[in-house]
Amino acid sequence: MYASGQGVEINEAEAFKWHLLCAQAGDSASQYALGVMCSQGDFLSRDFAQAIYWFEASAAQGDAHAQHNLGVLYANGEGVTKNVDEAVKWYRLAAAQGDASSQSNLIALTASEPSAQENHADIIQAYEAAANLGDAVAQYNLAVSYAHGNYVAQDEAEAFKWFKLSAAQGSVDSLYSLGAMFAKGRGVVQDYAQVVNNYHLAAEQGHAQAQLNLGLMCATGEGTPGNFESSAKWLQLAAVQGETLAQYNLGVLYANGQGVEQDYSQALKWYLLAAENGDAMAQFNVGFMYANAEGADRNYPEAVKWYRLSAMQGQAPAITINSEFKPLVSI
Repeated sequence: MYASGQGVEINEAEAFKWHLLCAQAGDSASQYALGVMCSQGDFLSRDFAQAIYWFEASAAQGDAHAQHNLGVLYANGEGVTKNVDEAVKWYRLAAAQGDASSQSNLIALTASEPSAQENHADIIQAYEAAANLGDAVAQYNLAVSYAHGNYVAQDEAEAFKWFKLSAAQGSVDSLYSLGAMFAKGRGVVQDYAQVVNNYHLAAEQGHAQAQLNLGLMCATGEGTPGNFESSAKWLQLAAVQGETLAQYNLGVLYANGQGVEQDYSQALKWYLLAAENGDAMAQFNVGFMYANAEGADRNYPEAVKWYRLSAMQGQAPAITINSEFKPLVSI
């Protein structure tokens, strides 16, 4: 009551006094409360060693919140030497009682710490426990495991099920994955209307690969009426996020005047970004534009540079043109 101001003025000193008396008498809720006060340092000076002492006393009596907080302290090495095994132990105890935060943290820990990945069955168990309680991230991770056969037998129907549940909660990655599964007919009947729908939902929330794929589908008319203006819109959004294929294809649209006003300088700009990311065809096109003064002044050394980079990746037209340009400049 003193801590929250219920019926009395907030008085942390009084709250601490009464929590301490109750904690010393073995009350797990007060032991947990003391652990919180010691770890946050709101009233007392922050003291992680004391926090661990009281959390352990409460956790030993089965308090899930105390078990979770011990997992956090051991995982982060706060007040104690970092110990992944101890963190996993406490997270598991709390997760077994339905603590969603512990389930999520256990999943994150097993994904990032090699020492926590030895028991693959535990990883799947953690995913399933959190997924069944409605954790969208766990549902997505479980779906990925089934889709690729990570730690579990590959099962595309099961992957689709969990992607769908996660997507229903707004998971952007799951929306994109649903689109990909509908596109390839993996775990579900191929359905391009659903492909477009799921990519569109993900793309509107900023998913770069969904924006790229939607842009390409609009350009080719696959699953949606061909529309170069829509294609340019989605490719632009993906391109500014660094999607190399989007940068290349946006360059193509500017070069050809499809869905946008023809603009060779813009075409060169996007080709260059894709070329710098290693796209062989973009490198060839940059070389061609410098050689032919399209979008920039004619520049044979730059043309040869980009043709050579393209040719080194096996781009056949660049191999031919590169050999023709060699005598024109001193390299």
